[in-house]
Amino acid sequence: MARQPAGDYPDPPTPELVIIQNVGSTAIPADFDNTAARYRATWIPDGFDFKVPEASLEVTVDRGHAGLFTAIDPARLAAHSGLEQKHLLDNLEPLFARGARDPMLAAILRNLFDEMGRKDDPGTLFTEGALCLIAARLLRLASQTKSPRSRKNFSDKEKAILAETIDDLLDTDLSVETLALVVNRPVADFFRAFKSCFNETPHAFVLGRRIARARSMLAETDEPIASIAYACGFSSQQHMTNSFTAKLGTSPARYRKEFGP
Repeated sequence: MARQPAGDYPDPPTPELVIIQNVGSTAIPADFDNTAARYRATWIPDGFDFKVPEASLEVTVDRGHAGLFTAIDPARLAAHSGLEQKHLLDNLEPLFARGARDPMLAAILRNLFDEMGRKDDPGTLFTEGALCLIAARLLRLASQTKSPRSRKNFSDKEKAILAETIDDLLDTDLSVETLALVVNRPVADFFRAFKSCFNETPHAFVLGRRIARARSMLAETDEPIASIAYACGFSSQQHMTNSFTAKLGTSPARYRKEFGP
């Protein structure tokens, strides 16, 4: 497990499959560049990205973070999956191209890390059992990524995770693709479920949260309006002024004059 600051993290090719897990409590914007794909993603708590065997990986992380790195011999993982190594990696390729989130896999890997920390060798039965569980979860996640189940609405837990993630990343350029990954939904299914549960589109909801944060900062701080605009995820002060005025019927400057400190 490692705590690292924001920055670029190049990693040369190695023979292992490396599972990179966000063990922090906040979502982290990051760029991932591996053999399977190059993509911009939000590294969410209990979220995973992967370093493919015999391939390099470069990660650019926008914020400080805590990561758990689990290196697994792909031949051993394949043996516990019932598949040949090439077939296993081919099946997991959808995960390599976008990452995944799975609290159950997160718990398995944390348990493995804790057990390895207590003992030099936790025992063959424990290790083999963990490999079987890891292989099963990875294949299930890859299958869901290729053919995700369509579910009408979010659970209460999913709604809470989405709201928390949006607030954590309000100062970034949020996308529907990022939010869909948080709850492991295809984009079209996510959009329908979001509108059904929150009674507005993702864009309208995020804009509302940005304006709410701007109101709070205008009333409670003496930060310059331009700084508040960027802290709330607007592209400029003018962008915030236009959105704020359209929503509330008054400009940020007038709002601060009436309600500010």
